[in-house]
Amino acid sequence: MRKICQECNWWRDDEPEEWDPLLHPVDVDTCERMVMPWVIRECKCPDILFYDRPVKRNQATVQDGSEYFARLCTGPDFGCVLFKQR
Repeated sequence: MRKICQECNWWRDDEPEEWDPLLHPVDVDTCERMVMPWVIRECKCPDILFYDRPVKRNQATVQDGSEYFARLCTGPDFGCVLFKQR
């Protein structure tokens, strides 16, 4: 069985409470919300951190460097080890 985000408990498939430009980008020409060919969701796993460096081997962190750059930093065991079947 492939362990993919779409089948993971942490990958929430409910609509965000408010409009999120990262999940629902706007077309710069029409200023309308773009229709994506697939669903994009935020991972809600508690081992995903923001700004702090990973303190566990299976953690990841998102570092926001500026308004146009961010990076995902992971420990050596990050990945499917966080997969949790719905």
